[in-house]
Amino acid sequence: MITLLWGRLARHKVGAAAVPTLWIVLGPLGQSITAANNLGAQAHLAVPAPFNTAFQALGLVYGLPVWGFAMMWAALAIAITVRTARQHLPFSLTWWSFTFPVGTVVTGTSSLAAHSDDTFFTVAAVLFLPRPRRRLGHRGRPHRARRLHRAPAALMG
Repeated sequence: MITLLWGRLARHKVGAAAVPTLWIVLGPLGQSITAANNLGAQAHLAVPAPFNTAFQALGLVYGLPVWGFAMMWAALAIAITVRTARQHLPFSLTWWSFTFPVGTVVTGTSSLAAHSDDTFFTVAAVLFLPRPRRRLGHRGRPHRARRLHRAPAALMG
């Protein structure tokens, strides 16, 4: 799937409705990093002592270049999404891909941080986590929730 999308990006222009599908590529990348590191972490339960460290190393040897490719793809997806959003990004059912695949990259980055003990990946994992945003109402002012009025006691029966 990644190869097909990459080839299409190189040869053709991406339509506005197809832009969210660029984010789907991050899903298998992030999830495979998580899986490789989790398998390495649990290898001691199934593999004898000299070989389990090889599985732990495999999680990092696989995860680091795949994470780099995921960051390159994320930068490409961000650039194309921002360019398209400035022109007009129509709603499509593929908008779910703005959340789930990014979440798998967060779990992949977190597993790299846990297994490499590297500060860079720890900081990156924290920066990738979503933060709560304030809802803005009319004219950019903070949104105030509407209060429900209680019915008078006489109407309650």
